[in-house]
Amino acid sequence: MDIFKNNIDFNSYKTFYVVAKCKSFSKASEELNISQPAVSIAIKKMEDNLDVTLFKRDKKGIELTETGKQLLFYVESIINTLNTAEKRLKEDKTLTNGEVRIGVPTHIGVFLVSEIIEKFKNIYPGVKFYIESRSTKDMLDMLTKREIDMIIDNSPLGQDISGMKIVPLMSFDNCFVANKKYIKLADSIIDFRELNKYQILLPAERTSTRNILEDVIRSESPNLKLNPVIEVSTTELMYDLVKRGLGIGYFTKSSVINDIVNNDLFEIKTKTKLPKTETCLAYIPEFLGIASSKFIDFMMREIHKKEVREKKCLRIVYTQKCKYNCSFCHREGIKNRIEEKMTTNDIIDLYKFLKNTYNINNVHFTGGEPFLNNNLFDVVEGLKKLGANITITSNGYSINPSDYIFDLIDKINISIHSLDENDYERITTVKGSYRTATDNIKKLKSNYPLLRVEINTTLTKSLVDNPGELEDLIKFAKSIKADLKIIELFPNTDKENFIPIETLVPLLEKMNYKFKGSEFRKTIYDDNENTISLIKCTCSEVSCYSDKKILCRDNNDIYLSMDGNLHLCRFNDNVVSIYNELENNDYIHLKEKVEEYFDRLGDDCIYDKENK
Repeated sequence: MDIFKNNIDFNSYKTFYVVAKCKSFSKASEELNISQPAVSIAIKKMEDNLDVTLFKRDKKGIELTETGKQLLFYVESIINTLNTAEKRLKEDKTLTNGEVRIGVPTHIGVFLVSEIIEKFKNIYPGVKFYIESRSTKDMLDMLTKREIDMIIDNSPLGQDISGMKIVPLMSFDNCFVANKKYIKLADSIIDFRELNKYQILLPAERTSTRNILEDVIRSESPNLKLNPVIEVSTTELMYDLVKRGLGIGYFTKSSVINDIVNNDLFEIKTKTKLPKTETCLAYIPEFLGIASSKFIDFMMREIHKKEVREKKCLRIVYTQKCKYNCSFCHREGIKNRIEEKMTTNDIIDLYKFLKNTYNINNVHFTGGEPFLNNNLFDVVEGLKKLGANITITSNGYSINPSDYIFDLIDKINISIHSLDENDYERITTVKGSYRTATDNIKKLKSNYPLLRVEINTTLTKSLVDNPGELEDLIKFAKSIKADLKIIELFPNTDKENFIPIETLVPLLEKMNYKFKGSEFRKTIYDDNENTISLIKCTCSEVSCYSDKKILCRDNNDIYLSMDGNLHLCRFNDNVVSIYNELENNDYIHLKEKVEEYFDRLGDDCIYDKENK
């Protein structure tokens, strides 16, 4: 090997490394505990063997030559690798010790990494963490030299390293925020030109966050450029300046979310959608120790939880009242009468909390019949002002087709279980309900042609035994330009009528419907005129898999009843109450309760217990 062929041993490299770091032969001799002449002789011998000059020597001291700098890079990497290897070998596989070294910018560390480290430390308190907050270039250099185990940063990193693995993490919303000095903008939606009239604080030029924002502005207004009064290199400093009222700052929303929730800062909305911050994880797999590998696995699971929660919908059982009495109605699993004590403000406050904390944007009103609650318009109007995506499920019987509320919602699901008048009224038990409901639907679609309408039909034996019924439903949906959703009966509500949703597939194929795609419990068919979705009950779908608890947790929405309870399962009465926390504006304990709800989802799955 060349290293031995040239008679250069590791002690020579160690001497060179210490001299380079100390920038002095005398200080290096003290550090190495050998004489200064011995240090000088070792360096001279090394230079002779390599036939290079490693240090410039003058009266002021010593300085590395360009060749010396190149050698230092490799020697430093080797020494760091050896130190890392020794630490890794000493790590206990039970993680009673060990270390994790992370390079992460402050703005990402605050809203993503800190919480994950806290949870990891609660499980493995003996693991030490070393956090470096540097520029992307510096962190990549540190990763190359084995000074850190991983980088968590904005994507793309802009540089590749041999053997480095890059894993996409999460996308985060950005926002402009200010303190109460700019309160007049609280309810405004402004464009970038108007924003430019105010004092603006932005990240420093050439940062990825700034570059991406300016790209969006240029795409909308090629000649416009924001003129910040202050450019800041750290999120902490920008945060402090904005809190003091020195201007409107640009932040990753997650980093200022607590201030928004507590009304210490408020968001200034822009007409143009702001770009997201994309993040990634970078590491060199073969140099990871036990603790670092464990942390990466733990982090990826936590990020998966965050992504799952973002997709959840706040499903509000807005009232138990309904003029129908359908035999197969599951009533969202709520068997007894409850006290409807949640106010409009309670619901709006809960939505704001869920949106700001978990990025949950979808709200679905169900029941009962939501239109029988006289406060529906007020709560929908309040939610829409906050940007909620709103769906209402109704039977169509109690709606006013000219109501302004339909200008505010994004979608309405209307339940039509048969287009045979006698059969429909046998199901609903209300005489005249068929004509009223179908007429209301037609008038609604005429008044609001752009409103997305979906016809919900529960799958019963009659729909399969009489193919003409299915054809009539499809024709009706097409006539009002609506999609059709056919839903499998909820288990145990009407066993005599239960039909597996897969039974409809051959019937749809005979009608020239083609398979379009599938998701969890949902299969989609299309004939180029309208879409038919076959929906399997979540509980039925979960029962087919081994990991029932995880599937239940990941695929159930947030079920809220008007007594302030979050319902964990439709098969039992287990709940997590959040009413007192909402009433007292206690958002710290509200988060604890919501986290408890998320963690307990799936714990009581009856299908999981049947297999144990």
